[in-house]
This record gives sequence, C-alpha cells and structure tokens, in this order.
Amino acid sequence: MQFNLVSIAPEASGIVLSLFSTFLQLGTAAGAGIGGLVVGGLSIQSISLLGAASVVIAIILLAVSLGLFRSTAKGISN
Repeated sequence: MQFNLVSIAPEASGIVLSLFSTFLQLGTAAGAGIGGLVVGGLSIQSISLLGAASVVIAIILLAVSLGLFRSTAKGISN
C-alpha cells in the first residue's frame, strides 16, 4: 500500500507516508474506542455484531469506490 501511495506522488512521499501513518493510527484508536463503548454499554457479544456491520459497510464502500474508479477510468480513456 505504501509503495502505491509513493508511486502516485513521489515528490511528496514524506507527506503522503506520514498522512497514511496518521490515519492508520486514528483508525486503530477509533476502533478501540468504539469497541470499548459497545462493550461498556451493551455486552461482549455485541462486538461480533458491530464487526459484521463494519464488514458490510466496508464492502459497500468498496463497491461504490470501484464503481466510481471504473467510471472515471472510462471517461479518461475515451
């Protein structure tokens, strides 16, 4: 992943890699915080439901993202 980011913008590789690392750490912290809130407010079994919902959301975002990428690529190639 980091190689792909650097190859997109090699002149700004330091900034790109630091932003990548920052958002990775923020995602980890957010996941731990949300998990803690779910366990504190509901139960430990709720974590599996939250995980399943997160996977469904990620798949939907992936499908939308790939659809947008393909439509943009078609517009550029024409």
